[in-house]
Amino acid sequence: MQFNSLVFVIFFLVILGIHYLPLPTLVRRCNLLVASYLYYAAWNPRYIPLLFFVTSTNWWAAKWINRLEGVWSRRTVLWGNIALNLGLLGAFKYGNEGIALWSTVATRLGIPAPLVSPSILLPVGLSFFTFQALSYTIDVYRRTLRPASSALDFSIFVSFFPVLLAGPLLRAGPFLPACCRPRRATPEELGWGAALFTLGLFMKVVLADQFLFPVVRKVFDSQVSPTALAGWMGTMAFAGQDYCDFAGYSTCAMGLAACLGFTVPENFRAPLSSIGFRDLWQRWHITLVAWMRDYVFLSLGGVYKGYSRAALNVMIVMILIGLWHGAAWTYLIFGMLHGVYLIGEVLLLRTPLRRMRLWSNAAGSFLLWTATMFLCCIAFVFYRTPDLRDAGRLLVAMFGMSSQGHSTALDDYEILVVSVVLESLIAVHALRRHLGLSEVVAKLPWWAIASGLGLMLYAITLSSGEATTYLYFNY
Repeated sequence: MQFNSLVFVIFFLVILGIHYLPLPTLVRRCNLLVASYLYYAAWNPRYIPLLFFVTSTNWWAAKWINRLEGVWSRRTVLWGNIALNLGLLGAFKYGNEGIALWSTVATRLGIPAPLVSPSILLPVGLSFFTFQALSYTIDVYRRTLRPASSALDFSIFVSFFPVLLAGPLLRAGPFLPACCRPRRATPEELGWGAALFTLGLFMKVVLADQFLFPVVRKVFDSQVSPTALAGWMGTMAFAGQDYCDFAGYSTCAMGLAACLGFTVPENFRAPLSSIGFRDLWQRWHITLVAWMRDYVFLSLGGVYKGYSRAALNVMIVMILIGLWHGAAWTYLIFGMLHGVYLIGEVLLLRTPLRRMRLWSNAAGSFLLWTATMFLCCIAFVFYRTPDLRDAGRLLVAMFGMSSQGHSTALDDYEILVVSVVLESLIAVHALRRHLGLSEVVAKLPWWAIASGLGLMLYAITLSSGEATTYLYFNY
């Protein structure tokens, strides 16, 4: 039951209708919780115990931690809870790789191993709601948050269906008070939520699936090396597809939450206008980066233990972000590359070049933006390819060093589509580099907004592209 399906639209309208009936607050809160569990069960009813397990362990761990006074006892409960949750996440997320590794080692050591390895299916959204619940427990441990007074409200926080499968990651501090007395949105908020949902669907259905996905599939899923032009266009198309797919989901989630009277944080802020990698990671997947900063980077000492320790902490965080996507060498290298980029940028800023302010003008900013996008494309090759061999093959082709006689090429129409979509996205991001979505809308006349939404709806209804599952459902 994806956002871009008629079944979901009907489901949401029913939930929204119940939410706006003159019912007691308790009933409307139960409506949200039941809706969230039904939505998750629609993917696979067997996932429900996992959602309940994560919710209950963090609920009781936070209660227990709050009652304890001793530092070591509180820390023991916290780390026990973290081990339970991350152990469950690791078993599902990396279990297949672990079994395969054990089979290989057992074979080489002459130890009997099963001939057929079981296939462990990753429950959709497990990473997101696990991290969300853990943030609550850690905040209670740090005494920056009081434990929730209602298990019902906490359950809504963990399972809130608009963000359940792919974020944005919520924080209990701002969200729990809204659960206590779920408010009804004003007509203006309903209109804003519907507009956000339309924009998110347009990004997913039209831009990601209709225009960019066919080119990405042709370049990355072919067994033949692409031409240099096709390699670069395919990689840039994937960067655009990944953004439109994930940001489209996040925008839909913001819109659905707004219709229900809730506020969800913005997860992307014009990332294609990023000038440098610190800037990029303040604009891309903002809630995950903030989670890693608050609960990993700062816990490791942040920047307060010297430059060398700060560089190590940055590398650890970026490797974890890479492995968060899956247990593969390609994801590890993706994270390591971004760690190197960030550390290299900081080192560059500490050289005399900083005093020269080469990038303080428009030309310098453009060159730095170009370098940022170029290096991002190199990292995206590892992010998209299934193994190092395919990544190497594509990189060799992109730099014109492929020796294959037959190569995958893109036709003029495919090149035109990718160019127009990416240039349009970059232009929009450059114009709203310092503005949030609501600020952009506030500056536009009503007829421009109405015309834009109408064209988006028209494009969505006419879209004939292959409907694909949201990319981040795999993480």
